[in-house]
Amino acid sequence: MVELQPIFKKAYWTLAAGGLVYVSFICALTWPNVQRFALYANKVNPALWEDVNQVERFGFLKTQVQPFNLVTPDNETIYGWHLLPLHLCHEHEEELNANEPSGPAEDYTRTSAFKFLANDPNARVVVNFHGNAAHLGSAQRPEIYRMLLGLSTPSNPVHVFAIDYRGFGVSTGSPTEEGLITDGVSLINFLTAGPLNIPPSRIVITGQSLGTAVSAAVAERYAFGSPDPAAVQPAIKDPEPFAGVILLASFSNLRNLIESYSFKGLTPPMLSPLIGYPRVQRWVRSHIVDHWDTAARLARLTGVAPSAEEDAKAGYASKDLDLAIVHAFNDVEIPWYEGRSVWIAATGENQKDAPGALVYQKKEEGGPTEVKVWENRSGKNGVKKVRWERVGYGGHNRVATFSVAALAALRAFEDQIFQRYANRPDPDQCPGHLLDYAWAHIAVLKTDSYGDMDIQEAMARVGLTPQIQSAIADPAFSDMLWTRDLHFWVKDTIETNWATLRSRQELLKRHAQGLVPPGEGPAPEAPEPSAISATISVRTQDTTRPPAVSAPYRTPPSYPVDVLEA
Repeated sequence: MVELQPIFKKAYWTLAAGGLVYVSFICALTWPNVQRFALYANKVNPALWEDVNQVERFGFLKTQVQPFNLVTPDNETIYGWHLLPLHLCHEHEEELNANEPSGPAEDYTRTSAFKFLANDPNARVVVNFHGNAAHLGSAQRPEIYRMLLGLSTPSNPVHVFAIDYRGFGVSTGSPTEEGLITDGVSLINFLTAGPLNIPPSRIVITGQSLGTAVSAAVAERYAFGSPDPAAVQPAIKDPEPFAGVILLASFSNLRNLIESYSFKGLTPPMLSPLIGYPRVQRWVRSHIVDHWDTAARLARLTGVAPSAEEDAKAGYASKDLDLAIVHAFNDVEIPWYEGRSVWIAATGENQKDAPGALVYQKKEEGGPTEVKVWENRSGKNGVKKVRWERVGYGGHNRVATFSVAALAALRAFEDQIFQRYANRPDPDQCPGHLLDYAWAHIAVLKTDSYGDMDIQEAMARVGLTPQIQSAIADPAFSDMLWTRDLHFWVKDTIETNWATLRSRQELLKRHAQGLVPPGEGPAPEAPEPSAISATISVRTQDTTRPPAVSAPYRTPPSYPVDVLEA
């Protein structure tokens, strides 16, 4: 028979040794340097043997990535990538090949990447803040960038910007909460100030894991600034809202996270062995130096829990917010209920008198998928919207590479188009009017003659006939028609007719000038100038917005038959 005493003795000392290691680890975490080493893991740095300037090793074309250096107000040098969509690389292949980047440009404003972004008023930007450890080209991060670049189209190119925070990769300095916020705001200032001057409404901010905390902090700083005069401030006063903020695998705050965080799902939650010692748990949490309180920051942004009287005033209350919180059910590092806590804080779900309301919800019966959309309409036109989406798969890191993340960015850009044009303070405009939405898309197509054309005629040219417009404008159907599906139907209708429209306009212009369209036979007699002045304008479209139009909309004018049949 096996003697049990030695076995029990070994088990005892093994458990005792494990307990001693755990207690030592927890005590060490109360020291700021050790705590930050564990939190940011920036010393896990593959850049020591991987050259981040050799972008081909990460799957990109050499001409697709323009590295750059950004100097922060506190004099740290932050390394970053400006990534181009493939269609721009193809379109400008000769120019890019003649100017292949080999590292950060001495003068970024002289690069082709800068020119493509600065000279295109329809270009969009996605700023991606990565999680802890390694560098901007590590693990799944290049796949995230490629997925976001896949949203790009020739009419609306998408550029992606990514940086390594201070102390990460080849960036200088050491990470702290305020330091990473400074890095993030410095990047946004770099984009929104001269010479780029990208409006925030054309920028989507995305973050994964630690990057969600950075994203929320940057959005808050840009909305409210900082009372600390030494802190970095937004480059522009009273900035317009970002197109969207997307948080992938977020956490409410660091004090809550350490109770539930598991390293790669291999360890029990960090403070679970102390569950019977609440005073010890409180002591450990009280020594956390970087709080990263995303929940409080988002509650301030949504207006649920303003931190000061100024937050509730019309200046910010009338502005939009488009926030998406996405979490995978099978995330074993930061459990999905941490992301749910962020949603609860942002929407005030547990507060009796919280503003806003749930406008949509869907939950898979017997499955993990869940979607909720909350809106808070404040001011005259401002809409603060928060979307919570729990998906079944993706884990902690891969969820940022899944289609749900790309769709969140696409949705943010589409909402931005609607808000930018239709959500105007004109007294005779309904902010939710679908015809305004249709006109918004027509206005950004940059075609000749739309600037001076009657709104009904312009929409009829792209397939929205007066009959369809009348149905859309009928108040009896307003509730039924106010759906995202119908918005996209309008957009698809416009874009489907786009090629035909351009061809027709060219024929109209050539007819007006007395020219012979190819294959159309001899040119007809040119009509009198007065007969065509109401129909077309051969100058480039005026980019100013059309004047307010009171419902019912104007009756389209009569047009000469010979012009309409051209």
